[in-house]
Amino acid sequence: MPINEHEQGLRDPPQVKGWPLLGNLPQVRARPVDFLVDAAAEHGPVFRLTGPGIRVTVIHGALAQELALHNESLGMHRKGIYDVFARETGVDIFAAQGADHMQKRTLLRLGLSRQIVGQYVPDLARTIVAQARG
Repeated sequence: MPINEHEQGLRDPPQVKGWPLLGNLPQVRARPVDFLVDAAAEHGPVFRLTGPGIRVTVIHGALAQELALHNESLGMHRKGIYDVFARETGVDIFAAQGADHMQKRTLLRLGLSRQIVGQYVPDLARTIVAQARG
């Protein structure tokens, strides 16, 4: 259930300036990483973006890590994405910081590389088609 900020007396996060009707879509499409880095530098760790028919609140940095680790009810958990990797390797990339984080990202990159994952693509495709057909 979404939290109603206005009932609790909280302010909305800052809105990144965008285009009429298109919101931030042109900025995100033109240079996604730079745009998000610039928006974070200007607005801090929490800010809002808009697009045609969508509103998004971006949370990044240590705050995002803390929320993701300790608030599964917000729907920001990573179960089913990295937990299998963490269980198999004993490596939890979200719990690491600094040089340790970079080393673990390298391991994760290897585990999700095209050479490793590619062999499973035909099985994935068959499963998706079977699910779509019911």
